[in-house]
Amino acid sequence: MDNPSRYEFTTVDGHVSFLVPGFVPTEEFHEELETIARDLYEVDNSTRIVMFGSTMKLSHLNNGRSLLTLVIFYVLAPYTSSYALFTVVMILSCLPLCILSIPVTLFMIGAVLQSRLDFFTLLLTYTLWQ
Repeated sequence: MDNPSRYEFTTVDGHVSFLVPGFVPTEEFHEELETIARDLYEVDNSTRIVMFGSTMKLSHLNNGRSLLTLVIFYVLAPYTSSYALFTVVMILSCLPLCILSIPVTLFMIGAVLQSRLDFFTLLLTYTLWQ
């Protein structure tokens, strides 16, 4: 009979553990994961369980590997950098509208107030079309 705590990461082509090295547990942590999974899903001891997992509280059982490292470097960093890039792109796309809105707004205020703009209209025309 196979030892239920022994686990192998194999597929038809070979090992798959290299795909998720941060989630391959140590023997000690695998025993903890196995206990939790057996209690949670009510699995008997004769069934072999293969698990991948990480932890934040029990990193001492998992050779110091913590889920916090994964969250910071593989989730939070790319998210914030892409969000910053998106913000910069939005600002740069709105910049021409902001630049053009200044002379148009001044011209509209002058037109609504029916004030004489005199040479100011030349300045507005110049700044509007430059």
